[in-house]
Amino acid sequence: MKNWLSLFSLLVVLSSCDKKNKIEKEVEEIPVTINVERFDKIFYESPVENLQNVKQKYPYFFPAQTPDSVWVNKIKNPLNRELYSEVQKKYSNFEKVNSDLESLFQHIKFYFPEFKSPRVITTTSFVDYRNRIIVTDTITLISIDTYLGSDHEFYQGIQKYIRQDFNKDHIVVDLASEYAKKYIFQEQNK
Repeated sequence: MKNWLSLFSLLVVLSSCDKKNKIEKEVEEIPVTINVERFDKIFYESPVENLQNVKQKYPYFFPAQTPDSVWVNKIKNPLNRELYSEVQKKYSNFEKVNSDLESLFQHIKFYFPEFKSPRVITTTSFVDYRNRIIVTDTITLISIDTYLGSDHEFYQGIQKYIRQDFNKDHIVVDLASEYAKKYIFQEQNK
């Protein structure tokens, strides 16, 4: 009797693995291609003379009432430059995150076929950890300065339990959480 129970349990486990593999194969076949736009890099590496070109390409980052002098000062500010330098050290190669994002979007598209891949843009937010990911219908913003590693010196004033998730692995987790809020019905608290 024990042998039959063990055999039955093994068959159940193997059949569930086969189903998962089938679903994962279907997910992998969904065509999703994203190109992460590194606004942070474009903004800080463009010469000041090309600011108008950057403003034309990314108008939503530049409110009309803000004079260009504010943006020039932001580019030249030593603390901003140091933050950007730290981001470049950590994210000089964004390929791993890019492939993880593609996989996430494939899964979302599998379960929600109406989903259209957004424009994904990285930026710096002066470590605004409350708004690490912003999701709209057409654009997803990722503040990569909030993913430098939980022990980074820029996070020293933030409580440890909050900054424990400030690493590269949580970019996709946070993005999935934002899409879950958007696609899954949330009951109102009473």
